Amino acid sequence: AEYSVERNKASIPMLMQTGYKAQGWLGIINGAKLHIDFSQLPFDEAFNLLVREIEAVRSSLGANENDRTVAIPINNQITTTMSSTYFHYHNVQEWSADDVIEWLNREKLQM
Repeated sequence: AEYSVERNKASIPMLMQTGYKAQGWLGIINGAKLHIDFSQLPFDEAFNLLVREIEAVRSSLGANENDRTVAIPINNQITTTMSSTYFHYHNVQEWSADDVIEWLNREKLQM
């Protein structure tokens, strides 16, 4: 959250742990924003909310309609292998947990 504020970037707060309450600056930053509560909602429902929020942010930033991906229902299959071009050609909805971790590391973001 601090990173997005410092760089004036959009953020979408998500609650992943039941009962977690942000304190200090994180609570202040996220206090005015609605969050997606993955700890209370069924995963598919929370994920669809996240996709809608991402699309809303993209739209507000003037993203080209032709670049917009369509949200599709996800399944429970996890991809265990990937190529170096995986992130360029695959929809985020197809990422496994390992894919997300690799992306975070490549983008130098902390989890």
